[in-house]
Amino acid sequence: MPLEVLSCFILAYEYRNPTLLSNNMNTEIIIKNYRDDKELRNKFFAFIDQVFPSADFHTWHAMGFWSDEYIPYSIFEDDKIVANVSVSLMDLILKGKAVKAIQFGTVGTLPDYTGRDYSRQLMELTLNRYQNEIDTMFLFANESVVDFYPKFGFEQHYESSFIKKVELDNSRFRARPLSIENESDRAIVRKLLGSRRPLTERFGAKNYDFVFYWHWINSFPSRLLYLEKEDVIFITTERDGLLNVWDVISKKPFDVIASLPHVIQSDIIASVTYHFPPDVYDYVFDEVTKCEDSLLFVRGVFLDGTQPFKFPTTAET
Repeated sequence: MPLEVLSCFILAYEYRNPTLLSNNMNTEIIIKNYRDDKELRNKFFAFIDQVFPSADFHTWHAMGFWSDEYIPYSIFEDDKIVANVSVSLMDLILKGKAVKAIQFGTVGTLPDYTGRDYSRQLMELTLNRYQNEIDTMFLFANESVVDFYPKFGFEQHYESSFIKKVELDNSRFRARPLSIENESDRAIVRKLLGSRRPLTERFGAKNYDFVFYWHWINSFPSRLLYLEKEDVIFITTERDGLLNVWDVISKKPFDVIASLPHVIQSDIIASVTYHFPPDVYDYVFDEVTKCEDSLLFVRGVFLDGTQPFKFPTTAET
């Protein structure tokens, strides 16, 4: 994956010698494809540590999960990264059909460098780079920038969650938590991810293992629960009698509802929230709620709004 330097507005040339970087620090430059350059990669980690301090990219890279599909576009100034937009290349499943897509993530600027339009420059560059190759572009924003992305043709859409009232206890718990530090556990996950059923075909994804592993490290480090008999992994969280089912990883159909008692660790569960629609894994629900805190923005081919949907949490960047 060759290192590339880009001007602030147009692709300039391939940049293969990172030692020349210091000679160009009188002006900002944009660089991509530097994952395999230790010095530049560490600058990316330093940027992340400041702008997204709770995100661990160090471990993700050290364990070999940073794939070619994750591409940061970074502005370097004063011998450091001061702004970034990352692109994740992935195949979507949209209404049952495969769609080429990119997802934007880690969009940010160091506090001392805000007000210089760096995020706009990076968004314009990446949009121009991929607009003729990609059907759908999307991202998950935060509340502070909801007015930013519509300027680039993105439209806001609301996801849904699916809620069922239940009465379950942990008397039949038999799942085994999987640890990312354990090679045999990683092998189980790798095997299932390699041939998993899609979580949903309304607005789902394929081949996003590199994002899934990031979430295993950062979002759900102790919440992958393996049912060996069914050869299924549940990703769940529990709090105050509520069970959140974030993901289900299986190669074949199985009874989701019958399996729930085997992954419950709380004394009593009174409600289950499924964070994916029931179009692939059948289950019953009492209520559909709009996810007000999930700010999805999409540009390009998308749903018509007639059915509730939820993009897989472990595919979000």
